[in-house]
Amino acid sequence: MLLGTKDTSVAPAPIESKPDSVNILLFLVCGFGFILFSNSFNSLFLYGSEDSGAVSLPLQLIRFSIYSLFIGLCAGMVLIQKPIFSVMGPILIALLVFVVLSVLWSISPKNTLIRTYGLLGSTLMGIFMASVFSWRNFFRLSLYSYLIIIILTFLLCIALPSIGIHNGDEHNGAWRGAFGQKNVMGRMMAIGFILLFSGRNIFVGIEKILAKLGMSGCILLVVLSTSITAAVTLIVLALLSLILPLLLKNRAFFFSGLIFIFMMTVIVFGMFSDQFFEAFYSATGKDMTLTGRTDIWATAIRLWLNHNALLGYGYGAFWSTDEGSRTAYWGMEDYVPPHAHNGLIGLSTELGWIGLCLIIMFLFGAFRICWRHTCENRNNIASLPLVFFVAFVLLNISEVNMLVQKNLIWIIFVYVAARARIDIKGVKPAEDRVRKLKRL
Repeated sequence: MLLGTKDTSVAPAPIESKPDSVNILLFLVCGFGFILFSNSFNSLFLYGSEDSGAVSLPLQLIRFSIYSLFIGLCAGMVLIQKPIFSVMGPILIALLVFVVLSVLWSISPKNTLIRTYGLLGSTLMGIFMASVFSWRNFFRLSLYSYLIIIILTFLLCIALPSIGIHNGDEHNGAWRGAFGQKNVMGRMMAIGFILLFSGRNIFVGIEKILAKLGMSGCILLVVLSTSITAAVTLIVLALLSLILPLLLKNRAFFFSGLIFIFMMTVIVFGMFSDQFFEAFYSATGKDMTLTGRTDIWATAIRLWLNHNALLGYGYGAFWSTDEGSRTAYWGMEDYVPPHAHNGLIGLSTELGWIGLCLIIMFLFGAFRICWRHTCENRNNIASLPLVFFVAFVLLNISEVNMLVQKNLIWIIFVYVAARARIDIKGVKPAEDRVRKLKRL
C-alpha cells in the first residue's frame, strides 16, 4: 500500500521482505556512506597536520570509491528497468546535466570535473536509497548511523580534546568532534535529532530506547557545540514536528494554523529590525553583518554579475582553492571565504541565472511534493518531508548545503524529496529492482 492512499500504516520496506546477505550489504554500504558524508571523522585523517587546508588522500580515495559505487548501482538499475529517471524528476535531471555542461565555460575545469563527479555520486546515493529503502528502513539507517557518530564524537572529545574541542581560537572550549568546526557538528546533531524524533513512533523494542538515547546525545552535543544557529534550528524544527501532526488531525484548522505560524514568524523577524536588531546583536556579541556574511554576499553577487551573469563561473570553480581562482577574483589577500555562506548565492556565482532558475524550480517542485505528502497522509512520518524541507531552507540561509558533494544534508534532502515523490506519484516500488540487482 502506498502512503499516498491515506493508509495509516507505514509502507512496507521492500528490503525487509528477505533479510538476506544482499539486503544486509546494501544497508551497511548506505550506512557507511551516511557516516562518511556526515564528515564526522574528517579531522582524524588530518591528525598531526598543521596545515588547515590539507587534504587527506586516503579520505579522498574512500569518497571517490563511494561515489563510483552509487553511480554504478544507479546505472545498473537503469539497465534493468529505467526507474531512476522517474524517481529523480525532470528538473533535477536538467540541473545535473547543466552542472556537467558547466565544465565547458568553467574558469577551473579540473575542479569542476572533480566536484561534479562528487555531486553526481552524492545525489545518486540519495536517489538509490529512495528507490530501495522505505521510510522505516531509512529511519533505522539514520538511528544506527547517528549512534555511531554520537559515540565517536563523545569518545574523541574526551580522549583527544586537541582534536575534538576548539582550543586557542575564537571558539575556545566549544566541542567540534572530528567535524572540524563547532557549527558543522551543531547542525549535523540538529538534523540527527529531527530524524530520530520524526521516527520515534516507528521504532519498537530496543530501537525505541536507542532512539531516545540518540536524541538525548544530539541535544547534548548541540549544547556543547555552543552553536546558536544549530540550537535555534533544532527548536524550530522540533516545534514544527509537534505542531504539524496536531494540525493534520483536524483538517479544519490546518490551513489557519499554518497561516498563524507564518504570521508569527513574520512578527518575530519584524522584531529584529532597526534598534531591536542592533541591540540583540550587541548583547550576543555578534555584528550587524552576521559575522561578515552580508559583506561576502554583496561581493559575491557583484563578482557574479560582472563576470558571466547567465552561466556563472562553472560548478565548483569560483569557490575552489586548488586553482587560486577565488583569490584572483576576490581581491582579498588577507582572507578568502571558503564558500558563500548562502546556498542560492553560492550556486548563482557558479551556475549563473540559468542555474539559479533551475534550482528554484527544483525547490518549488520539492515543496509541492512535500506539501502533498503532508496533506494526504496521516501516518507516523507524514510531516517529515515538509519539516525537512523547512530545515533545508533554514540551513542554506547562512551556510551552503544545496547541490553540494559529500554533504549529508543534501543527500537526505534528495532522499526525502524522491521518496515522497515515489509515494505521491506512484512510482513502481523497488522490490523487483532489488531482486534483479541480486542477479547482476
